[in-house]
Amino acid sequence: MVHVPSQQVRQQLAAFGTCHPQPAAQWSGTIPLPTVVADFYLEIGPTDLDVPMVGNDVYLPSLSELWNLQAGYRWNARTGHHSENWDDGWLVVAATGGDPFILDIATGTVLHAIHGTGRWTPTGFAQDLNSFAAAIGAIGSMMLDPDTIYDDDYEIRADWQAAMLRKLTDLLGDDAAAKSAISSLGLTS
Repeated sequence: MVHVPSQQVRQQLAAFGTCHPQPAAQWSGTIPLPTVVADFYLEIGPTDLDVPMVGNDVYLPSLSELWNLQAGYRWNARTGHHSENWDDGWLVVAATGGDPFILDIATGTVLHAIHGTGRWTPTGFAQDLNSFAAAIGAIGSMMLDPDTIYDDDYEIRADWQAAMLRKLTDLLGDDAAAKSAISSLGLTS
């Protein structure tokens, strides 16, 4: 797999808002800020971006809002109690319609989970934060022209899926990683 350079990630996200360096001092969490997250915000720095997807946008918070995004995942937002089946080694880095994208702090990989299943069972999405953000940005850029996505029956067009797969494979350097990301988001027929 290929490491996606920070400059390329910022280019992928540019259509959706501002990215600028955010120092670790903006972290408001009660756990230490993982180094990989600090580096991501210093080098890429998404600033409360909403990236379009089929269904719900993917929200990438600014570093100052990242800890607030943990509510409902790491802890119950109403009671403040720690969620029973939440792994303390996970950090939500983005969400789409309540479905979290989770950094596995120990491995640096980004996982994706579906909410409402009774138990968090995330699956692999990307090898690292840069690959995750670049993939989300690439898919989001393809979503900007909705007329090319759907056929007359409002199904995702096969040629659009193929173009997305090619784009993600070029970006991530791995066909299996691209297919995994597309499948995780439900963008396959």
